[in-house]
Amino acid sequence: MSGGGDLGAYQMGVLKTLIYNLPEIETQWDVVSGVSAGTLNGASLAIFAPGEEKEYVEFASAMWEGITAADIFKLWPGGIATGVLGLAPSLLNNAPLRNLITNVTAGRSFKRRFSIGTCDANNAEYVVYTYEPSDTLPEDAVDTLIASAAIDGVFPPVIRGERTLVDGGSIWNTNIFSAVDGCREMGFDDSNIIVDYVLCGGQTLKKRSTDDFHALKHLLNARDISNFYSGMADVERSKIFYPDVNFRYTIAPSEQISEAFIPLDFSPAHKQRCIDVGVKDALNAIKLGEGVYGDILLDYYHAQ
Repeated sequence: MSGGGDLGAYQMGVLKTLIYNLPEIETQWDVVSGVSAGTLNGASLAIFAPGEEKEYVEFASAMWEGITAADIFKLWPGGIATGVLGLAPSLLNNAPLRNLITNVTAGRSFKRRFSIGTCDANNAEYVVYTYEPSDTLPEDAVDTLIASAAIDGVFPPVIRGERTLVDGGSIWNTNIFSAVDGCREMGFDDSNIIVDYVLCGGQTLKKRSTDDFHALKHLLNARDISNFYSGMADVERSKIFYPDVNFRYTIAPSEQISEAFIPLDFSPAHKQRCIDVGVKDALNAIKLGEGVYGDILLDYYHAQ
């Protein structure tokens, strides 16, 4: 599961639809891999054992329904200017997100192998932390989840030893390598590994006219272009690196569902729209058959 801020609600819509519309055995994922927003959804799934996917849906649906912006971030004393002037480590304070993740995981542990992608801002190294199923939640798990979702500059980094950890999406917005390696370590040959990709955004590119630009729209357009190419490039590289792996469903938004420069809109209307598009896209992917939706996305990517 990729990153994407508030578009994590889209992932929720996709996962819910796959779980309720495929045979139960086909959604009992052994390995979960997440980056940024994908770690929140990934953690919610990983705390349920294979076979408990519908319990996960009920839990995660309630979580997303209840999330507001105040559950994710707050302003520093003095507002955003505090961060801009260097008086705080970031533009926003993500202490509420820490509380949310702590509450989501309280009294629980990971029941599936779970890999979290982060970035060491000191040397631009992609750093992955993998947790095996256990009876208790590892002491550093909440910090790792926070680090993966620490949008660079927007939220403060997590300092761990010599590392300054920020959003893994700064390098790779999906962590397919840990997903495949996890299956291999469980004894599966590549030909018996099935991967489902759930991306948050950046798979459609909005057309703009020559008179549709000013400074902010230049920034938004640059971000959209970067997200589009990096997101689909991850998918394409995966298929090249792992030619024998079955990439079953690659699902990404079929329409633009956010134009915010920083995707932190947790209003009920926006979350519901994200979920609705996720449901629609997942149903369409199932109807088209395994692999077809992903091929359509890649064809669109190559046509740009």
